Amino acid sequence: MLKGLIFFIKFAWKEKKSYVVLNAVNQLLLGILPLVIIAVPSYVIDELMEKQRISVIAAYVIALLLAIFVNSWVVQHINLVVFTQRIYLAARFDKYMHAKLANTDFCNLEKPSFHDMAEKAKKFLYGDGRGFSYVMESAFSIIGKVITLFGIIAIISMMNAWIVAIFLLMILASAFVDSKSKEKNHKIAMEAVNVERRWGYFSRILEDTSFSKEIRMNNLSDWLLNKEIDYSEKAIQYYKKRNRFSSLSILFNAFAGLLQNGITYAYLVYRVIMQTITIGEFTLYLNAVATFSGAVSGVLSSLVDIKIYGLYYDDLDEYVHISETLRDNQKLPVPISRQGDFIISFKHVYFRYPGQEIYALKDVNVEIHSGTKLSVVGENGAGKTTFIKLLCRLYDPTEGEILCNGINIRDIDYDKYMAIFSAVFQDYKLFSFSIRDNIVLNDAKVSDERVNQLLRKVGLYEKISRLPKGINTNIYKEFDESGIEPSGGEAQKIAIARAIARDSKIVILDEPLSALDPKAEHEIYEQFEDMVQNKTAIYISHRLSSSRSCDSILVFENGSITEMGTHQELVEKGGKYAELYSMQADPYKD
Repeated sequence: MLKGLIFFIKFAWKEKKSYVVLNAVNQLLLGILPLVIIAVPSYVIDELMEKQRISVIAAYVIALLLAIFVNSWVVQHINLVVFTQRIYLAARFDKYMHAKLANTDFCNLEKPSFHDMAEKAKKFLYGDGRGFSYVMESAFSIIGKVITLFGIIAIISMMNAWIVAIFLLMILASAFVDSKSKEKNHKIAMEAVNVERRWGYFSRILEDTSFSKEIRMNNLSDWLLNKEIDYSEKAIQYYKKRNRFSSLSILFNAFAGLLQNGITYAYLVYRVIMQTITIGEFTLYLNAVATFSGAVSGVLSSLVDIKIYGLYYDDLDEYVHISETLRDNQKLPVPISRQGDFIISFKHVYFRYPGQEIYALKDVNVEIHSGTKLSVVGENGAGKTTFIKLLCRLYDPTEGEILCNGINIRDIDYDKYMAIFSAVFQDYKLFSFSIRDNIVLNDAKVSDERVNQLLRKVGLYEKISRLPKGINTNIYKEFDESGIEPSGGEAQKIAIARAIARDSKIVILDEPLSALDPKAEHEIYEQFEDMVQNKTAIYISHRLSSSRSCDSILVFENGSITEMGTHQELVEKGGKYAELYSMQADPYKD
């Protein structure tokens, strides 16, 4: 129950100590002030009814006004400061969570169970929609309520100790019912996670302008809207189930409150009639009972919340401690010679995706030498992209090993190994940044001159230089109305410039020119060798004419390399490559 709370407090103390201190101070004030505001008016009333000493009344009134002032300004000021600090902590925790998302093994991102786990973790972090740090602030609130509670108990005990016992029993019964209701609601909330994620997915599609063309051209609006409504209604059914249990708990608590108030008024009115208490004491006890109920209920409710959200903590704990197996290794340096020479070797590599029985790659054996221009060809589903994913270590082989200059890449520092690659995948993404930032990304060493040089290489310089902001023009209009919407071919050229801009040893182009017409593709390939200079270039393309200039070609079929050689060698061999090349060349023959 306390693990989640301890986790929160440790995080807050590390990131923003004043947040913890101010919360504690605030709760001390909130614990003491209600006692002053409850007690002082009764003393004023009794003084007015009896001795009417002006100095005493003035002292009471000043004390009361100070308490009200502290409650009205000091406490509220602290709340405002704590609010901004809460946002600060939430931002730091988002960074922490997003770092887990960015660094987790790539295979986790393809598991629905991982995304369900992340969604459940958020329910703890954000109090199931009540806001970041709700659980911790619920715990802090117990401090103030307990201080108030002890003071109130002391006051009510002077009235009648048995009434205190009866009220406690009633409040405990209410807390028990509330606890059972929240436990049931927690179970229902966990069942609803997958439906809520699907609802959110359709909402995001409709809000994401990158889907706008598909929606319009395929007349999908009604279909997607109906899907959104369908999953929203399924989610609402879960909410209705939760409301039913909450409603029963509320009814029980309301009845207990009615009974408590009835007993209080009956007993106090009787005591006034019997002249055993004064009007001031009547006011004191009446306010004390009302505050007592709220304080006890508040403490118990906070304890119940901490207990319930503790059930969510297991998912948070699993999420933040999910293993990063790809980074958990010997962290050896990349074994590339001073001259930059290397050989990457696939040795009897087999691979199948998690949860799949069929191998995507089977007994792959190949060596990639530095400075090589390598083409990887084959029909869809042949294993080309999977081969690249293993080369880039997005996955590790199921069987066999991949070596870099004789060292298993599993033992090489993951981030340093990844730094030798730059890639443009089929599903590349541009960001809502400037053109320059999309090319440079986080590499501050790349100059504007180098950016313009790369734009010349890919054939975009003339168009971009005519824009009012040049390379500082934003891509997309999300943050800037003067931003541009690049065509598919233009976007791919920017992505290629980005890949070349990195100081990497190996450039991978996975279907990089699929959006270009044959003429533009030919122009890019003519410039490609100059762009990559002495780098190793590996690219996948269905247009086999681009393979003619490569040093070597790998032909994949059903997850295996069935042919290997130069363009001329494979054409003369008359195998699969020759068949595919002939099929593409025929339409251009007279």
